Order: sequence, then structure tokens, then C-alpha cells
Amino acid sequence: MAGANATDSLGLSRTRKDPFWLEAIKHQGIAPFHPNASHYSVFRNVKDYGAKGDGVADDTEAINLALSSGGRCGEGKCSSSTVSPALVYIPAGEDIRKYLISRPIIAWYYSQLIGDAKQPPTLLAAASFEGMAVIDADPYIPGGGAVYGVWNWGWTFQGVSINNCQIGFDLQIGGTTAAAQGVGSEAIIDVEVRDTPIFIRTSVSSQGQLRGSLVLNNIELNNVKTAVGVASGDVLLQGGKHKIIDTWAQGNIYSTSVYHKFVQAEVASPYKPASLLDKHGRIVSKMHPQYEDINVDRFLSARDHGCKGDGHTDETQALQTLLNKAVNENKLVFIDAGVYVITDTLKVPAGSRVVGEAWSVISGKGKKFQDPNEPRVMVQVGGKGSIGTVEISDIMFSTIGPAGGAIVIEWNIRDPVGQPASCGMWDSHIRLGGAAGTDLDFAHCPKGSADDACMASFLALHLTRHCSAYLEGTWVWLADHDLDVPGEDQITLFSGRGILSESQGPVWMIGTGCQSRADLPGRWRLTLHHTAEHHVLYQYNLYEAKDHYMGLIQTESPYFQPSPAAPHPFLPSEKYNDPSFESLTSSWALYVQKSQRITIFGAGLYSFFNNYSQACLDTKTCQSQIANIDTGSSVRIYGLSTVGATFQLSINHVGLINQADNQNGFQETATAFLTEP
Repeated sequence: MAGANATDSLGLSRTRKDPFWLEAIKHQGIAPFHPNASHYSVFRNVKDYGAKGDGVADDTEAINLALSSGGRCGEGKCSSSTVSPALVYIPAGEDIRKYLISRPIIAWYYSQLIGDAKQPPTLLAAASFEGMAVIDADPYIPGGGAVYGVWNWGWTFQGVSINNCQIGFDLQIGGTTAAAQGVGSEAIIDVEVRDTPIFIRTSVSSQGQLRGSLVLNNIELNNVKTAVGVASGDVLLQGGKHKIIDTWAQGNIYSTSVYHKFVQAEVASPYKPASLLDKHGRIVSKMHPQYEDINVDRFLSARDHGCKGDGHTDETQALQTLLNKAVNENKLVFIDAGVYVITDTLKVPAGSRVVGEAWSVISGKGKKFQDPNEPRVMVQVGGKGSIGTVEISDIMFSTIGPAGGAIVIEWNIRDPVGQPASCGMWDSHIRLGGAAGTDLDFAHCPKGSADDACMASFLALHLTRHCSAYLEGTWVWLADHDLDVPGEDQITLFSGRGILSESQGPVWMIGTGCQSRADLPGRWRLTLHHTAEHHVLYQYNLYEAKDHYMGLIQTESPYFQPSPAAPHPFLPSEKYNDPSFESLTSSWALYVQKSQRITIFGAGLYSFFNNYSQACLDTKTCQSQIANIDTGSSVRIYGLSTVGATFQLSINHVGLINQADNQNGFQETATAFLTEP
């Protein structure tokens, strides 16, 4: 009931009449490296730009003005920038809470678009609306060249509900070359479909061979006549009044004992230990926390507590004091937009809830993070053996070079019993180099650099043995180009390791890895999201790990390898359970050792370069092997897509799945790899 009192998980009193905290809090975030920083506004309320929100006035221009003002990056005039972040806020508006839109809202680079979470507003397309979409993140620019858009190499859909539609998923398949790219790989899990005649429809028949990979798991159908069909009318899998699909696949299936077999049939199900599941038997899913029921007086601002966020001042002690105070007082930390430099380990204690503003940056700098022979943790989440709640959202973690000894995040915290996903991180990223103020940019580390000054980290993210972790939308990127140079010139940086997990579980990695953009001559420009990329030894290393759900993971190998060859310039470390390379010269995208009950539900492992040359793409020889599993591990992978690697998967360093058998567009896809029970 409106106005009724309630109590949230922090034991705090609030009423529905109170404004959403993000609207009410004092906004004093800064963009310290913007050329006009003293006059630049990070937070923008669309009403300050003329929006009405009454469902009558056309608010298109006002919202676009809020997004674009202040010398920002977008509209084809700028490809990327780290100096002009913006959080554009859309309040509830008038009683009707509707913003009438007649043209697309253009999502400028480095923008957050956030509505009132207590009373969500509506962007309402006018009857006269013209354009591609209400919100357009990739607008068409008249007069440009023809674009061949590839956005469907691999998708994972999780927790979808479909009600009263004609078709649930309509998939254009059939293309097995780059020139005829269709839907490459579709992995769909935990879906409920009601009153919909067709759940999955493919455009053409597969004709007994791989022509688009499809995996379904835990699908509940109610009044669905056709589960999987073809546009011609053929039915591959019947539906029914009530039907549960355990696991069904279309594509090439592999195991340690089966070379490969094309199927359109039930296959072995993913490993799903109880610790990974909710009370309904689905993979646990927890939305990005908005704290819509928390009053603004329960938030402690970093800038109100002695921090500057100017990208130069040492904020270590001020931030530590703030984090400790917040836990002691049962409050949340709001890190105002800015760049916060730390010179020693910052400890995030159990009980912390930390929220950023347009990806506030915490950046490690100084001698304590420089020696790769004496690595030091930059941000420690929970102490060894700690149990409790930690929530981190909208934060960027970075380093200022040289930082070859930095372990950027060490994650130790574990969920309390019976409270899954209490320890998590949402839309928070590790971005190493390529940004203003990092000294890991084109000016310091142009392409071909081999200087110690270009060392960016020892290890990006370490999930320790005791911890549990819920990671959603986590970008773990070592820069391959300078985001603030107009030509996006390539740079050469070195980060030893991507994500190391030794956790005994449960661990959920949902949309994790690194992000990069690759220019593919004669083909297209590709933008990848939610991946782990460019680290020297590996992108993902699972060592004695248990009970992991990973979907979708995405990786990209360093552009400079094999010159120098992995693991150079780092030395392998037994303490951190590094992989071996033997005669191999490139980073491992995925390396699994002595690990049990690992499910990877969607993977894109990409190698686009060999010593900065892309001639290897045509022959799939950018690197010989890209993923390895030892015989002591139990792993099931669904929707494994690779680019540029001769062998898509190896067992004990011996190639098992050859890409030549799995051409599926520009990428190659093995629909499933199933270790024996």
C-alpha cells in the first residue's frame, strides 16, 4: 500500500512517499580528465533539460539533450572516450509517468540511463514515431559505407518468460560461411512459455548437418503445440499442453569418447548442483540492486567523507575509513563519479554495499603494486574465511602504470547459509589501461612497446578457495587500444592473468569476460561485450574449482602473441596454479584443472591476430589451441564458439575438437562437449 511502512534487509524504515534515493542524493560527482571538468555535469536529470513526462509533450529533444550536452562522445564523431561519463536520470514524471518519444533516444558513449526505480517511468513511442528503436545504441549514419552487422555468433538466454505470443524465438539459420552468417549459437535455459503456438522456429531445415547450433535446457511449455519447428512446417520437437524439456540440442556433440555426432535430440544435461539452484530448480538469478526502498539518509557519500575523486590524490585511508564506517552504521556507500587513487590494499568488509555513479573508478598506483615477483592485492573483498553480504555495483577498477604486481580484486567473501548470491558484483568492471590518467595509453605504450612501464596487472580477478560469488555483467579487459585517441591507436600492455577461480562454489558468472573491438579488414567492425580479454597467460583458469555456472563467457587472445610468446614477460607461478604451455605460444582462453561440476552454457573464445596480423583468420591458425580441460575434471560446455583457433578444445594439451568440422558462419561451433559422468 502506498505510504505504508516497511523494513528492508538492512533493517531500515522507509515509506513509498520518499523520493528514490538516486534522485534525492546530493550530486557532486566529477569527470576529472574532461577538458572542461569544472563545468561538466556527470548527473543529468532530464527534467532539467525540459522533459515533462506528462505523456503529452514530446520529450525526445529534451532527453537527447541530456545525453549529449557537455562535449560528449557520440553521433559518429567520436568512437570512444573515458573522460565524459554521464548518468542520465529519468524521474517518475507527472502522475501518468510517461515520456512521449517521436524519434530514437540516442545512447551516447559512456552513458547510464536510469529511471526512478520506485515508480518506473515509461518511454512511450508516439503514434507518429519514426526510427529503428526507442533507444538506439548504434544509429545509422546517412552517407556512410554499407555495414554487414554480425551480432549473432553466440547468445545465452536465461530466465525468460514468454506469454501469448505467436513465436517464441524466430531463428534465421542456414549460413555456414562469414558471408552468409545466420544465428550461430543459441543456448536457452530456464524458460517458461505459455499460450504460444511455436516456441522455436528455424528458417530452414538443418538437413542433417550443423547449420546453426541450438541448446535448450529446463524449458516449461504450457499450451505450446510446437517446441521446435521449421518455417516450412516440419516439426523437430513436439510441444503439448504441458511439457518439460530437460536438455535438447541441434548440432555437433562431442565427449571424451565420441569424436563428433550431429543430433537433433535429447543430450546429457548440464551439471546443476543444488547450491547453484533456487527453490524452483532454476539457476539462481539476482537483479542489479537498485535499493529502491532505502532512504537517501542511509547512503554515505565518498566526497562528503574526505575523498576528492580527482585522479591524483591518494584516497586509500579516506575510502577505508568510509567503508568501515558504513558497515559499523549499517549504511551504504555511494562513490560519487570520479577517479579514486589508492596506493595500498583497500579492504571491503563483510556487510558492505557499494554503489558507483557512471562507473566511478578505483585505481591502484604506486610501488606496492609494481613488482610481479611480489604481487599485492589492490581491492580485497572480504577477509580470508569471512561470511556475509557484499554488493558492488557500477564501479570500475583500474591501475595506473606500471602495475605488474597488482592483483586487482581478491574475492574472499562467502554467502551465509541459505542466502545464495548475497555476495555479488553487478555492472562492475576491470579496465586496465587505454584510459585517461592511467599512464597505460598510446603516449606511454604504443604498439610494440616492451617496457616494464607497460605492465598493467599481475592478476585481474582472483576467486579464492573459500569464497562464493555472483558476477553479472563483469568486464575484465586489458586495453588493446587507446580509448581517448581519435584513431583508437593500438597499444601494447601486459596483464599476466585474467580470472582465476579456486572457489569450491557456488559461483555464478553471468555475462563475464572482457570487451574489445576488433577491426576485421574486408569484413566488419565487431563490438564484443561481457568478456575477459588480452591477458598473457589465460583469460579463465579454474583450479580445483567446484560448482560453477558460467554463461555466457567470452574471451579474446592478446594481439601481440606470439611476439613475445606466452608466458613472457611474466614467469609461471606455482602459487597461483598457472597453466603450462610446452610448445604453445599463445594465451589460454579457458584452462580447467582438477575441477568438478563445471557448466559453461555459452562460450565465445576468439583469437583475431597473430603478432598483429589477421592473415591467420582465413586459415584458422591465429593459435593452435585455445581451451584445455584435464582428464581429472568434470566439465560440460554448451554452445562453444571459437574464431581463429585450429583446435576448439583440447584434453591434456592434445587437440580434440578441430574447427574444420564445425564451420558455422564466421565462427566455428561445437554444440556440446560432455565429459562422462
